[in-house]
Amino acid sequence: MTPTLTVSGFCERLAATDLTVSFLAGETGGAREIAAPYLHRPGLSLVGHFFHHHPERVQVFGETELTFLEARASGETAAVLERLVTAGVPCCIVTKSLPPAHDLIQSCAMHQVPLLQTTAETGEFMRHAGRVLADLLAPTTVVHGVMVDIFGIGVLIVGPSGIGKSECALELMLKGHRLVADDMVEIKLRAREGLICRSMELIKHHMEIRG
Repeated sequence: MTPTLTVSGFCERLAATDLTVSFLAGETGGAREIAAPYLHRPGLSLVGHFFHHHPERVQVFGETELTFLEARASGETAAVLERLVTAGVPCCIVTKSLPPAHDLIQSCAMHQVPLLQTTAETGEFMRHAGRVLADLLAPTTVVHGVMVDIFGIGVLIVGPSGIGKSECALELMLKGHRLVADDMVEIKLRAREGLICRSMELIKHHMEIRG
């Protein structure tokens, strides 16, 4: 199962990691869905070459992009940004607290595409936000079982309810191994990292032992 993520939800998650973003325009589009776990800098799209444009990704405007837009004639800029914004982008983000191009503000406001701003440097924002997106949009499932860390290797204990999965995990803990999750285990598939298991937030740090 691939989770769904809205622009507003993405902003909330960034704020929880001390990387805040604020709305400049298109705030009514906060419910737009982010489907791709990647960020994209428009690059050649700003001169009208959309051959390798990725409209499904969050669009990041740094100093290079904004300086280029300022140097172009307003009519050319407006036409290109109109095409970019209406291609289905989830949102646009301006880094370093730079003032966005007026045409970008107008296009985002007109089509209800969130235009956000962050104080972070472009490279720093893309690295940090990229990790957050990868985590939020990783394919996820929840299984009934107990996850234990044994000598640095994750071991998932599964079986029918009441068979003794938690009791087995407790015995392993008494021998120095670590409990990861009891009863319900959330499993995410991350690129290059493999399967990542964690406890559900509601029962984190707890386990149930019958009797």
